[in-house]
Amino acid sequence: MLLYILRRQWQTLAPNLQKRTIAIPLETLKQTPIRIAVARSTEKVPSIKALLQIGVVNTLITDADTASQLLN
Repeated sequence: MLLYILRRQWQTLAPNLQKRTIAIPLETLKQTPIRIAVARSTEKVPSIKALLQIGVVNTLITDADTASQLLN
């Protein structure tokens, strides 16, 4: 499981929380060949879209409503 709390500009929020979280750096994650996210909810579409755009995720598992919103 990976946890990052980010602003829209992809600046990390909650640095104290991040110090207590086990996670690999985003740049290292981007070099991993298969990066899967599981997310559903039309409320999460902006976040999902952003993760896809910056290349953090290259495989998405979601529901039909969320996928439809992402494609629009």
